[in-house]
Amino acid sequence: MTFRTTNRLILSIASLAIVGCSRSSLTTDTYSSKFNSDQHKIEFITKYLKLPTPIETTEFHIVYHDNSSIPPGPSDWRIQAIIKTSPSKLKLWTAEMKLRAQPINLNWGYNLIPKNEQRWKLRSKPKIYQRNNDNTYIAVFEPEGIIFKSVDSGI
Repeated sequence: MTFRTTNRLILSIASLAIVGCSRSSLTTDTYSSKFNSDQHKIEFITKYLKLPTPIETTEFHIVYHDNSSIPPGPSDWRIQAIIKTSPSKLKLWTAEMKLRAQPINLNWGYNLIPKNEQRWKLRSKPKIYQRNNDNTYIAVFEPEGIIFKSVDSGI
C-alpha cells in the first residue's frame, strides 16, 4: 500500500467516525406525560415506532439505549405504547401477526391511560396478537380503536 493510499484510507475512516458521532443519540427513558400536546407525543413516538396508519393520540413509556456509537452495536429497547386510531385501520396494525391464544399481562397499558379522559375509555375485551418469534405484542380493542403495543429487544 502506498503512502497516498494509506492516507486516503485513514481520512475515509476518520470521516466515517465523525459522521457517525455527529448523529444525535436516540437514548431515552421517556414517558409521554412529559409532553403537553398530542402532536408532540406523536412526533416523539415516530422516532421509535413505525406507525402503519395515522394516529389520533398516544401515551407511552419508551426506554431506548442507542448503542450505535463507535464501535457500533445493536441497540436495546423496551417500548410500551397505547395508541388511538381509527377502528377501520386496525387490521394494518396486526398485519403479519398471529392471534395469540394465551393472555398476557396488560397492566402496563392500563397504567398508561390518563385518568378521567373519555377518549381512552375501554368497554371491550382485547384480542391479543404476537409477531412470530418476536417480543412484539399488540392488544386490540376493536370498537374503541385502541391498541396497546409492547415491543422490546429482550432487555
